[in-house]
Amino acid sequence: MLDNNLPSSKSGLEAEIKWYNLGRHRQSSVCDVVHKSVRHNNSSLSNVTSQKKVVWVFPNRKLILTLALVLNYLCSSGIVLVSGAPSAPMINAIHNRVPVGAIVHLFPRYGYLSLSMRVVPRNDSQSWVFLEPVRNIFLESTIQIEERRFSAIDSTLPIHNEFHIDLCEDMGQLVQAYFRRFYIQGLDKPWQAFSGGWRTPSLSKYFGIDPNFVVGDYRYMLVRVFLVRNSGKATPLANITVNQGVMNDVLNYGNEGEKSMYNFSNTVGTHYVHSYLAGNAIYQVFVYDAAGFEAVKRRLTEYNQQQKFQASILSQLPSILPLWGRQIGKLFVLNSSPQVAAETAQALLLETFQGVTVPNIFKLHDNPSLVRQVEVLLKNEPNGLLGIELKTLDIIFKERKKKRHFVQSLKMLLQLWEVNFQ
Repeated sequence: MLDNNLPSSKSGLEAEIKWYNLGRHRQSSVCDVVHKSVRHNNSSLSNVTSQKKVVWVFPNRKLILTLALVLNYLCSSGIVLVSGAPSAPMINAIHNRVPVGAIVHLFPRYGYLSLSMRVVPRNDSQSWVFLEPVRNIFLESTIQIEERRFSAIDSTLPIHNEFHIDLCEDMGQLVQAYFRRFYIQGLDKPWQAFSGGWRTPSLSKYFGIDPNFVVGDYRYMLVRVFLVRNSGKATPLANITVNQGVMNDVLNYGNEGEKSMYNFSNTVGTHYVHSYLAGNAIYQVFVYDAAGFEAVKRRLTEYNQQQKFQASILSQLPSILPLWGRQIGKLFVLNSSPQVAAETAQALLLETFQGVTVPNIFKLHDNPSLVRQVEVLLKNEPNGLLGIELKTLDIIFKERKKKRHFVQSLKMLLQLWEVNFQ
């Protein structure tokens, strides 16, 4: 659940380190990092007897694999097959907010969701956050929507009072760390849905590092600060019900045998937006060789152990940490105009070593006046997506066999897509 916190999933990753000192001590309950796993409730809803007898044929792996490959081809060709006219057509709209509770079809842009959700900086001047086609199928009285907004009295967006540092052994871990707050039910590796199509040029672009450092034996440190503006959560009630436009698709699910999942996902969808976090972020990647990486880990360990006793020494860490680096990556603002991004980078210029001056996110360390300056700079910048949780549509099936068939078929398709993008 992403509504009131920034949860963290650290499978296969070095621990995320919280650095509590951006120059002030402020309670920030919306942003406190909570290390917990997301547990999904798969309990069955009340049974409804179908009036038509259906012979249930559970997924055949070979057929599902064929369908997945065909779907992959169609999506890559820009073609989407729909069995009949969609009963509740997808809405292609530019959203400057996240449509919590809305339905999405995961497969057409699997591996490229970063193109339709603003999760990385983009070269445009628009304020969209969510471009993915969606539809609303739930009766409003059967789903609870909660949305909150967070800002200071003067409408600025307060910077979360800590650095978030991820130490990554390779590029795969760096991508996983970047998407640690993005969850898609049914996927073991949800980050692949956003970045599976990224190759060296894209990785170099979004992490601001030289292409030569994308491949090879290098380590990475991802450093971020967050500015949370909105959160939202959709909670289906016990009587969750779809509208009339989709009811026939739900009641007739299974009539087409093994094609049921394929046709249903095209006409209705696969997931709904359960929760999200939106706002802005500043981030930077530092590249290290093996020896430099070990030195950084030792120093950060010392920081955690000694921060109460050697404040004068610890204050030097922001300047020391980049010394072991092979490259200090470009400083990014998740969503801002080019002018504001340039002004933010200018404000964070720091002489690192031997007269070299580059934007450095660590300049925010123990610098309350600079933190305030950056907050004012980003005050009117549009949102980006900081985290999202998509849950499957099995909640709309009240008949056990239909629910089971849907869950198993979707799970198999999701697993095949994950394998396809490895």
